[in-house]
Amino acid sequence: MKKNKVLITGGAGFIGSSLASRLVNEGYRVTILDAMIPPYGGNMFNIADIKNKIRFVKGDVRDPKIIEELISGVDFVFHLAGQTGRNISMSDPVLDTQINSIGTLVVLSAIKKMKRKPKLIFSGSRGVIGQPIYLPVDEKHPENPRDIYGINKLAAEKYIFLFGKEYSFPVTVLRFNNVYGPRCQIRSNHYGTLNLFISYALQDKIMPIYGDGQQTRDYVYVDDVVDSLIKAIPQKGDGQMYFVGTGIGTSINKIAEIIEEKIPGSKHKFIAFPKELKSVDFPDFYSTSKKIEKELLWRPEVSVEKGIEKTIEFYKNNLKYYI
Repeated sequence: MKKNKVLITGGAGFIGSSLASRLVNEGYRVTILDAMIPPYGGNMFNIADIKNKIRFVKGDVRDPKIIEELISGVDFVFHLAGQTGRNISMSDPVLDTQINSIGTLVVLSAIKKMKRKPKLIFSGSRGVIGQPIYLPVDEKHPENPRDIYGINKLAAEKYIFLFGKEYSFPVTVLRFNNVYGPRCQIRSNHYGTLNLFISYALQDKIMPIYGDGQQTRDYVYVDDVVDSLIKAIPQKGDGQMYFVGTGIGTSINKIAEIIEEKIPGSKHKFIAFPKELKSVDFPDFYSTSKKIEKELLWRPEVSVEKGIEKTIEFYKNNLKYYI
């Protein structure tokens, strides 16, 4: 697989830059496309260590001309670009639809035109499920999104499987749980709660916990997520959708407790849910990883305690580039 050409949309962001670094080190020829739109995490510091080993293009997934040019001749497209804030999707649903749905259609339409079509690997989201009716969530769970973001991520999945089938190119969808770790944006509170808490703690700010803090999420470390993306490259994942998570629900209170242990003097406080979040939030979510473990031989390796420790160390050394 070495020397294959790869395009990563959203490649200067959190997950995209982490993936790019890994692919470069494994010998792939990487092109990154990123519109660098605040607050979605595009950060040139994320790719500073590989800037001379990649091609970087500042551009938007909604631009057909740029997309067609960049997709021509590549072997794999990792489509990671997206509007990622749930509350933003509710306040500006047109923007969310333009980026997450229309942007995906632009990418798919470009692949459709290629004589030699690349494989598409898509960063899906647990948000397509909505409030679970059973736990752990698996790939058979009904989809009932509770926000515009979830609806558009689900629509994107549907477009991807349709185009892949109708125009004969391989696709794989990975539904990520709550990803955290180095390179995540920590300036905006629109997403990335765990990373934001670390940011607050390092800046001597109080970590705000909405409600009683008992709500649980499935926190998966970014290196494990990158590994799942790479595991999706071979043909055995073609035409499939997988959840990527640890299978463990960890409460917000537990996250704050771990951070307070790692960063002496850090504190939290309980506050009421903001109105715009209360309507789309739900108590608990975690998913099983049995399917991806069986078919792609992927499993999470980094515990939440170790992952938080590694993330704190990264931001201690690089905080000025992210705030």
